[in-house]
Amino acid sequence: ISITGSTRAGVLVAQAAAVTVKRVAQELGGKSPNVVLPDADLTRAIPPGVAAAFRNMGQSCSAPTRLIVPRAALDRVHELALATL
Repeated sequence: ISITGSTRAGVLVAQAAAVTVKRVAQELGGKSPNVVLPDADLTRAIPPGVAAAFRNMGQSCSAPTRLIVPRAALDRVHELALATL
């Protein structure tokens, strides 16, 4: 389970996940993620997503400093992200 939300939501998710010992990754009250769906055009989605993380030097709460991508696309996303820098 991966969520972005408030501390209150994180507590509720962790409690619900504990019953069945689910792994939980939480970003509580932090910066926004870019969520890349399986059918996304990676060459159009990744470069602007990487660039957006550096707006205002990454110092805003809306700076999307994380990419959540399908595992199958991870290698290609990594290539595109490095090429953008």
